[in-house]
Amino acid sequence: VVGFLPLSTFSESAGTSDHIHCVCGKSDCDGGTGHDKTAEWIGIDDVFDITTSGNYYLTKDVKLSGQWLLPIDKATDINLCLNGKTISWSGSQSVHNYAIFIMNDSVSLTITDCQKYVGKITRTNASDGTIIFNDGTLTLFNGDISGNNTGEGVFNHNIFNMYGGTIQNNTSTGKYYSTGGGVVNDGTFNMTGGTITGNVGESCGGVFNRGTFNMSGGSITDNSGKESSGGVYNIDTLNLSGTPVITDNTVDGVKNNVYLRSDGKKVTVVDDGLSAGASVGLTGTLDKTIVTGTTSTTGFFCNNADYDLVS
Repeated sequence: VVGFLPLSTFSESAGTSDHIHCVCGKSDCDGGTGHDKTAEWIGIDDVFDITTSGNYYLTKDVKLSGQWLLPIDKATDINLCLNGKTISWSGSQSVHNYAIFIMNDSVSLTITDCQKYVGKITRTNASDGTIIFNDGTLTLFNGDISGNNTGEGVFNHNIFNMYGGTIQNNTSTGKYYSTGGGVVNDGTFNMTGGTITGNVGESCGGVFNRGTFNMSGGSITDNSGKESSGGVYNIDTLNLSGTPVITDNTVDGVKNNVYLRSDGKKVTVVDDGLSAGASVGLTGTLDKTIVTGTTSTTGFFCNNADYDLVS
């Protein structure tokens, strides 16, 4: 016997725990550091249902009624699977105008998604602000942080690990403190995968780095800046290894990927250096050393066609 039933008959309900996959979002994960291939996840209707540490997944879209401030109660170590759903916030605060505010270094928030069409976290607000402000440990395995028209996607003040996912289509321009559209890093940003793309910022479109930025994989592409850099504006420590891709970023339509100021800021190649597939465009100052840690120009190219890289 074959018949039809409403799709809602099969919908997941809050509190169920038959949702099993690795923290990276894959059910066929080969494992790795910090991976648990058999993690069980508890269904929730709203992020404010989280009151203890654990693994949770969304059962429906969530419109935040207010800022999600962490820690909340005893929830200091949270793994959240978006499950193809959307978290959005359209409210405002007079001081800290962030949709998600990780308030201290005792808190760890991991964001992932197990669905083919991943969910997103977004902020729709006419007031300047950030989607996620991190003063703890933020980890992104999968999912989309996007659509903020009045600020950056992530403002990192402590530790941000990006293994996958996308930070895209955020715009941070026109305000006196505007810096980067995708990520502003004041702490330690470790990027091994994922994509930062389509962001627009006053000083830089992709990543404005004034902390330590370690990039060994993933891509920063098609971002645009108004002043200095399209891809990465580095004013502190930028360490590259593996297969980073920083290409096709612009300032006012001119290719500008990694911008290194004339005051001596450099790219440092670490570990075993750049591998096949790495592609990083550099904009620097003529006759200045802009890369240390290697004598090879492999994996780098010069944004200015009138210059060439020499070892």
